[in-house]
Amino acid sequence: MPTPNDEPTDTESQSNDIDIYPMPMFARMEVTDMEDSTDWYREVAGFREVAPLPGIAHLRYRKYADVMLVPADESERPEQAAQATSELAGNGLSLTLNVENETVDDVFERTQSHDATVVSGPEATPWNTRQITLADPDGYRLVFTEPVDTELDFETAMDSLDSE
Repeated sequence: MPTPNDEPTDTESQSNDIDIYPMPMFARMEVTDMEDSTDWYREVAGFREVAPLPGIAHLRYRKYADVMLVPADESERPEQAAQATSELAGNGLSLTLNVENETVDDVFERTQSHDATVVSGPEATPWNTRQITLADPDGYRLVFTEPVDTELDFETAMDSLDSE
């Protein structure tokens, strides 16, 4: 019998990926094309569909990293009807996801096979990570990040920034 400190096996981890639980936070994102966006999140960003819901796509990258895609309703914003929703949807929003069971390079490889938009990266950051930033079909930005030196503590990384 596993103890609370045991790491889940890959099979256990995958089954937990679609468990329904109270989410401490999730992003609700309006999209212009549900099918295209849902496909993008699964194929390019590596999300899984949690539960089929009418008119909503509930997707999960990993435990506690969920998004809800909902169709954009332009009737709620008549003053913006002249502008395309795709120009409005992703404006100013980015989600940062710490990779697990994959690397930033794995994410980059998926983008290449799907001709996805890479905003920046893969690149090293001064705060001891590598990251890649993608733009989804509506302009929302997803930043996938991973630690470079897992032995380096945060304070040391920040001190090295101060000395530059």
